[in-house]
Amino acid sequence: MDVEQLIKKFQVKNSSEQDLVVLSGVHTIGLAHCLLFWKRIYNESDNLEPKFAQSKQRECPLVGGDDNLSPLEFSTPTLFDNRFYIGLLQKQGLLHSDVALLASNSTLDKVIEYANNQTKYFIYFPISMVKMGAIGVLTGKNSVIRRNCHLV
Repeated sequence: MDVEQLIKKFQVKNSSEQDLVVLSGVHTIGLAHCLLFWKRIYNESDNLEPKFAQSKQRECPLVGGDDNLSPLEFSTPTLFDNRFYIGLLQKQGLLHSDVALLASNSTLDKVIEYANNQTKYFIYFPISMVKMGAIGVLTGKNSVIRRNCHLV
């Protein structure tokens, strides 16, 4: 999905371009199955920082590694910080949706802003999370109270 499609998906939910960039930053923590980015690390390695690509290729071999898990962010994968944005600017973005943020001047400006100012990212992140949490909330007769949250 390209950046314009991502922006439109957010706009449909009354979310902004800023929300898109801010919420993408959550990829600073967490893991992804190699299957989700396998094509990127083997077929688009010219758009990846070489040591990063080699590291991911070791974690995700050509054969038999689809279910392997790999951190989404390279340098501090267990810390919630702004390293995701720094990594994107250093060609260390794994997911196409993340790399797409570099394709538009306005989203790129926000990536640079958050890469350079972790405090600003920390200010905007909870605002965007609360906004996202309000999307599609069912109330009144349309709501459901679950006694067991694992069951729908």
